[in-house]
Order: sequence, then structure tokens, then C-alpha cells
Amino acid sequence: MSRLPLNILFVSLVCFSAGCASPMEFSKTIWGSSTRALEEARVNGIVKVYNAPTGRCYDEALKAVLESDFKVFLKNKTKATIVVMGIKGSVNTTEVGIFCAEVEDNKSKIYISSLSANAKRIVAEKIFPLIDAVLGSSDNQTVTVINEQ
Repeated sequence: MSRLPLNILFVSLVCFSAGCASPMEFSKTIWGSSTRALEEARVNGIVKVYNAPTGRCYDEALKAVLESDFKVFLKNKTKATIVVMGIKGSVNTTEVGIFCAEVEDNKSKIYISSLSANAKRIVAEKIFPLIDAVLGSSDNQTVTVINEQ
């Protein structure tokens, strides 16, 4: 009996486990549901601070997205992450990430990030006013841009 199938299995396991990305992240990238690039783009994202816990910010962000004309590509309440597509004026596969993160008790940030500065701006201009109408904004600024290029 040939050892070829066992060798192929062994090499495959080594390749999947030896890289920087986990096998799960690798499979998400192949499938098209990885949010790693959007997470990394948060440093150049648009951010607002709200006096609300992260879960509430996520819920209001999701409501705002659903009220808009964007398409929800991914949503994960546990990770407080939403990915939208279908931004007018952008390629139909352009992704924009919406991330909620706790700053301190009952204070959270909502980040909007994308590899497309235009798509990021369009989403921020559409959903932040909808969230502001419900939660207000603790920083009293319409939009804060971090490291915008």
C-alpha cells in the first residue's frame, strides 16, 4: 500500500499549522469571511465614543445599518463586529467593518474601517447620525478621524 495519502495528509497539516494565521483564519480567508484586514485598518478608521455598553452600541449600529441601504455581509455580536457591503459609489465587493469596543464601564467606541477611504466615509456619514439620535455622543464631535490617509 502506498504511503502517499499519509504523506499528503502530514504535509497539509504542517502547512496549515505552521503559518502565522491559524487554520481557521486561513479557511475564512478562502471563504471570504475574514475580517483581519478590516481589523488592521481600524488604526485609520473613523471612530466615535458613546456613553453606552458595547452590546448596546452593537445593537444600535446594526439597527442603523439595517435602516440604511447597505447589505450586511457578516455580523457577530460576540465579537461586536459587523461587515457591510453594497456601498454606492464603490465596487460592489468593497467591505466596510464596524467594530464596537469598550473604553471603560458604560463607555464604548464604534470604529468604522475599510481599505476604501470613500466607502468608510459614506458609511460613517450614514450610520453615525442614526446612532447619535438614540445614544447621543460623548465626544460631541460628528466624526473623529484617526490617521486618515
